[in-house]
Amino acid sequence: MKLKKIEKICKTAGNVVLCDEQAVVDESEDDVIVAPIRQWMGDGGTLYPLDGVPYLNEEAVYAIFDVNAKQAEKLRVSYHEQLPADLCFTDFCAGEELLEPVKLTMSLGGVALHLLRDSAGALLVIKDEYRAPFDNWKDCECYKRVTERGTAYVAVKSGCVLRGVIMQYNCIDADFVEALGAVYNAAGVAAAAKKEGKQS
Repeated sequence: MKLKKIEKICKTAGNVVLCDEQAVVDESEDDVIVAPIRQWMGDGGTLYPLDGVPYLNEEAVYAIFDVNAKQAEKLRVSYHEQLPADLCFTDFCAGEELLEPVKLTMSLGGVALHLLRDSAGALLVIKDEYRAPFDNWKDCECYKRVTERGTAYVAVKSGCVLRGVIMQYNCIDADFVEALGAVYNAAGVAAAAKKEGKQS
């Protein structure tokens, strides 16, 4: 995971979310062995595991991000002792499904988007910048997971290991569908004209 890319995402958003994950790795009748605390960081729209990074608190975040006192006023750091309870942070989550990337690059209001499609053909949209922290995105696969409230989000895995959690970008509405429909129709007209030009 590229910490500098996570830093850029958080600074752009003006927000750092830092969460602790304390996983039980072995439990027997006599004892419970608990792994060292693992931390996750993101901007509120995503969370990435901080493997190989010393344990951080608010002051340490400002230090590793090289933020001075004046800059700190524009960067909010919120610390949580637990991961968000409504999201699944295990390597496998019941009901998850593999997402297919859509071969189309889009930008909406200056925000670059990455499009994904589930097995039912439904579109999921995430910010393209959220892909930057992964060491090799080409080796990653995206899975759709759904909270108990029915909110879909994206789990990114490398192999069988969870490498990040990304929330959908809230842009799909009637205007978005209308705009895509207009592009689709225009592309169809252009393709038809091109075909007729070749035949004549």
